[in-house]
Amino acid sequence: MEIKETVEHASGGELKIEICDSAQLYKDSDAHLTVSSGAVGMGASSLTLYAGAIPAVDFFCVPLS
Repeated sequence: MEIKETVEHASGGELKIEICDSAQLYKDSDAHLTVSSGAVGMGASSLTLYAGAIPAVDFFCVPLS
């Protein structure tokens, strides 16, 4: 939360940041759609969502033995 306080202080209160974790707003699988539509400013999703659709991602999704 340090970034939130830093940005809000540096902007003199002009910017307000709201952090919603644990999929409070959208599911992990919808993050890319909500960011691209402008519904939210920033989002994160699991890399495993793209395994199969993007071949290069499969490299990172190899199970450890």
